[in-house]
Amino acid sequence: MRQVGAAWTRRLWIVFGSLTVATLSMVATPSDANAAWSTPQAIFSVAGVSNLQLPRVARDAAGDAVAVWERYPEKGDWGAVEAITRRAGGPWSSAIRLGFGSTGAGSPGVVMDSGGEATVVWEQSTLTGKQGKKQSSARMVVDARSHHVNGGWGHAAVLASGRAELSAIEEHPPDPQVAAGVGGDVSVAFNMRERNATPFNGREDILLFTRRDGRWRSPAMVAHTVNSSEMRLALDRRGETILAWAHGGPSGEGESWVEALTFGSNGKPEAPAQALSAKSRAVYALDLAVNPRGAAVLTWSRELPEGEGYGPVEVATRPAGRRFTTRPVRLVHKSLPAVAAIDAQGTATVLFERSIAKGPTQEAERGPLEAATHPADGGWSKPGMVFPQANPQALACGPHGERVALWEAQLGLSGQPPERRAVIAASIAPAGGAWRPPETISPAKTSEEAGLALADNGHATAIWLREPTYGAHLVETADYEPA
Repeated sequence: MRQVGAAWTRRLWIVFGSLTVATLSMVATPSDANAAWSTPQAIFSVAGVSNLQLPRVARDAAGDAVAVWERYPEKGDWGAVEAITRRAGGPWSSAIRLGFGSTGAGSPGVVMDSGGEATVVWEQSTLTGKQGKKQSSARMVVDARSHHVNGGWGHAAVLASGRAELSAIEEHPPDPQVAAGVGGDVSVAFNMRERNATPFNGREDILLFTRRDGRWRSPAMVAHTVNSSEMRLALDRRGETILAWAHGGPSGEGESWVEALTFGSNGKPEAPAQALSAKSRAVYALDLAVNPRGAAVLTWSRELPEGEGYGPVEVATRPAGRRFTTRPVRLVHKSLPAVAAIDAQGTATVLFERSIAKGPTQEAERGPLEAATHPADGGWSKPGMVFPQANPQALACGPHGERVALWEAQLGLSGQPPERRAVIAASIAPAGGAWRPPETISPAKTSEEAGLALADNGHATAIWLREPTYGAHLVETADYEPA
């Protein structure tokens, strides 16, 4: 399970925020007698000088949880990463600040193993060089910090650091990805500018870090890329690691393509990296999911020429123990970015909001939320409608093949702008079955940024941001218990 990138989420809101949207007349409320989701709970609030983004949550089967987010002021260019914890059956703690820098800290990621130990990774940068009266370079650091349910927060570990031109860091930050494996193992991957690279050639190293037996191992430089805009990381329970990234040209504009690389349990590549998409037009909004056996699904979006709106969603699959298919399948010709998941039997699901062309100018309107599925021994189904109109936020598969989805939709409140009536809705689809009517799990005035953590026993925690009044920002959660 992955979320749509925050930068693209904000961009989508700019494009579609003023359009007419569907109502949620068929959506149940949290007080519905059959609702499996708990009442929404505000776990953090801030007012006046700050804004919040990138909410992430991780949990275990018992209900222990850690939530993280990025906090930044309405004025200024610095930011901070903050975190909050919960013991099973207990309240959420006070928030603590994990990292900050003179130009900001951000891109937090969090995972939790079955024993309740969580690991948070983030990036932060500090201004260093000066050019006249203006600082021109920065030191970029990727940090990791762990929290144990029976202890507390450990010391931050610096995984990597490097210096680069400030413009290069702002355009292509490391954006570390983190995943948990078996036995408490944790892996972190990100791209870092080569030591002698210039902003003009954009060369980067892809670094892979592994923590075993509580200790971080020396990093492995596993590949090289150029002007990489995104990366995704996943681990299976056989010890395999799957990496996917967007590889760009020297200019960092116009063309990019998707590459993937798989490592065995011995940490060595199983085969050379694969190019999975055509080397034309830019790719963005990658999403990668893997099941315990190593079967995987990888989706991405492709840009169209300026003025033609959002482009196609493409997908590649990987049977367990084999390589990705080399010819991607185009699921839809115009769509907002998709989210993907794959169950233990190898059935993949992709969820996306179709864009509908309107009139001769080809202006895009938000269309229906649709899903396509791919069984392990078959091909992709024709996309089917899940909801009249919604923007998918998260998708995950439970232990019995059930699918859990979150999406942003709109309440039918006349006279209100879209941002005032946005809500997070959730739906469950049993294995091989249809999607159930969704439940509204958040109050109105909710941000388009939401996250989901699904434990091995099918219990889940959702997280989102909300601005009930101007300048007041909340982090809220709700828990799901299977019937």
